[in-house]
Amino acid sequence: MNSEVKRNEVFGYDDFFESNRKKLKLDGFSVARVIAEYKGAYRVKNMSGEYLAKITGKQMFNASTREDYPAVGDWVAITELDAKQAVIHGMLPRRTAIKRKSKRRKMSSYKKKLKSMD
Repeated sequence: MNSEVKRNEVFGYDDFFESNRKKLKLDGFSVARVIAEYKGAYRVKNMSGEYLAKITGKQMFNASTREDYPAVGDWVAITELDAKQAVIHGMLPRRTAIKRKSKRRKMSSYKKKLKSMD
């Protein structure tokens, strides 16, 4: 592991994320952790500092669900534009995720219950 990766271990970065970064050919970029999500932007942090970051148009175009976008806690590959701004080039796979049940499933099961009462 290079020195940047070793320093990011403080934030929870480990061999799992590093191997996935290499598989996805994102090893040419810095890594950062998403610490806040805003409308259209993210606050990311690594050992170099905190940045306001946006995803690329290609990522927006390729996204088909909410899970295709970064969320708080995700590791992302970034390019620092200056001391305050960065561009997110890709997301590293999540090791774990907490998902809510969709409203559609809740509504369909609710409708089934109502029909069975008739």
